[in-house]
Amino acid sequence: MYRIALSKYKVGARLSWPSIMLFSLAFGYYAILVGNPELGSDRGNYAMRYVDPSWDVSQTESYGLNWAYEVLRPISLNPDFLFFSFEGCYIFLTLVAYRYYRNMHPKSLLILLCSLYPIFGFYGLKQAISQALGAIAFMIQFNNSDIKSDIPIKHRRKSLCLGFLSITFYVGAMLFHEAAYLPFVIFVAFFFWQIRLVRVLTFVGVFVGLILGIFTFNFFLNSVGQFSEVLSKQTEHYIDGINGFSAGVLTIFKGLPFYIINYVGIKYRKYYSNVMRDYDKYLLCTIFVSAMVLLSAINYWFFRFSLYFYFPTFIFAYNLRQEMLMRGYGVRWYGWVFTITLLLSIKEMIQFYFLYNGV
Repeated sequence: MYRIALSKYKVGARLSWPSIMLFSLAFGYYAILVGNPELGSDRGNYAMRYVDPSWDVSQTESYGLNWAYEVLRPISLNPDFLFFSFEGCYIFLTLVAYRYYRNMHPKSLLILLCSLYPIFGFYGLKQAISQALGAIAFMIQFNNSDIKSDIPIKHRRKSLCLGFLSITFYVGAMLFHEAAYLPFVIFVAFFFWQIRLVRVLTFVGVFVGLILGIFTFNFFLNSVGQFSEVLSKQTEHYIDGINGFSAGVLTIFKGLPFYIINYVGIKYRKYYSNVMRDYDKYLLCTIFVSAMVLLSAINYWFFRFSLYFYFPTFIFAYNLRQEMLMRGYGVRWYGWVFTITLLLSIKEMIQFYFLYNGV
């Protein structure tokens, strides 16, 4: 996929639709191959609810997942078809975001596909679709961010339409998974990023959230649950892990590549924030990922929030590498980021096979 994307990039062309379809189907088929035949854990729970046509999961899971079930069930009740469809759709939406991302490079796509991002779609079905819809929403936002208020009216109308489109995709992300509620704060902040107070409050909020950690998260979940019974049921399994039952200290090592990107991004911010478009936005995404992975030592569910910003973080890393190369700085750090990212993914798949006989 990387080679095809690179060949298109060299001639100034986008990844073709046939290529997107082909690789989406390939990933969907691979999702079947890597599965444990006994269908335990997350895949088992999704399959159990899927094969029963009368099972409505809109209240206990999400409206988006229930809608997807209703679309797929008349075609086939085979769980393999479920996993094939979700992973295929996940990669399809991700490649659509890549196709239209203005700041994207094939090497950013390569590191994304070598990370835990595609693997998560093998078992985290509803959040995978939510992440991909979120990626498209952020892609539209970043592409639209350079349109200013003093431009012709027709361009401002285009900007408003694109803004509405990004909101639509993000609403879809929230309808599929409740984990999209927390990144929504950053999504909204990006609409008002030209206001200095918004930028300051957003950065401060992320750091305060990291310091307060679990207390902030607990308050957030309890507050969200008060709005409706549906939200309360959807978030109760997060609260179940608040007291450490789902904590995993080793999970923080999944953030090593992002800690490196964070360090470099903060260290060189004064040199590149004025020459790299949306530098602070991308840096905030990286900080958010690192913060969520660190907090996963308290509760594993925090790691899932970080996945929403893998896409912009890897774009930022590669673009920062290119800027540093142009100015004669060393970029060995990027090699470490790529290597560690790949090794973590290999470790994850080995763990699935040797401990659980598959995903």
